[in-house]
Amino acid sequence: CAPCVGCAAGPPDFENCPQYNVVQDAHSVGCDLIGFGGPLRALPSHSALSHLTSPTMGDHLRVLKRALRTKTLSRLRESRTSTTLQGLPLQQLLLTHTSFKQSKNIALYLSFQDEVPTDLLVKEALASGKRCFVPRVTKKEMVMLEVYSLEDLATFGMNGYGIVEPPLEEERRHSPLKDPFDFILVPGVAFTASGKRLGRGAGYYDKYLSAYRSLTSTLPNLISLIFREQLVEEVPCDNLDMRVDEVLHLSTLSDSGEVQ
Repeated sequence: CAPCVGCAAGPPDFENCPQYNVVQDAHSVGCDLIGFGGPLRALPSHSALSHLTSPTMGDHLRVLKRALRTKTLSRLRESRTSTTLQGLPLQQLLLTHTSFKQSKNIALYLSFQDEVPTDLLVKEALASGKRCFVPRVTKKEMVMLEVYSLEDLATFGMNGYGIVEPPLEEERRHSPLKDPFDFILVPGVAFTASGKRLGRGAGYYDKYLSAYRSLTSTLPNLISLIFREQLVEEVPCDNLDMRVDEVLHLSTLSDSGEVQ
């Protein structure tokens, strides 16, 4: 439904919208609440779309996700000065977190474009003797591979999207059963304070975490470190979308500097 997603100003073009003639009520739910050209506002919850048939609900859920993703990424691009200033304090916030301080096996990510930087986290994890793993995406799945040292990290290449990745070597591959993670740092585009997460659309983390849980029957603590600009009131989601346990941003700090 291109008018719901691509329009930056003005009302949606109902006359030329292929979805409008199919389910007018669902189209209205999406367009009225996304807020063209304005600030991010609450999006309808999954239950708000429960009156739709499954195929239609899935289609409109994708529309709402795409719209929120576009809005949030645009906000991040327009807030580079703010996000640059937040980068170091956010990493320091996680360094003081109990999950980080007490961990032995952790999964981080190598930051890309508008994500919270992780260079200090990787450096401190390796310096403190933690086993540190980062993702690599294949055509079928995402795997977690170990970073042995900063010197090792310096040899990593970039994939076709410009993301730094470790070489796909079997000895680097993480085993959830043998060495379960103490926590996983989960990136994303938009988050609610309660842990709902919107990723970049490929579903790699959702699939990885679901497979991890199927294998071990549990999940480690899932933490997301986000810019203030990524915090929204609502994220459209379904039962395949994994939530995180903690969403940390600078507003979660108390006056004393501790995580609330």
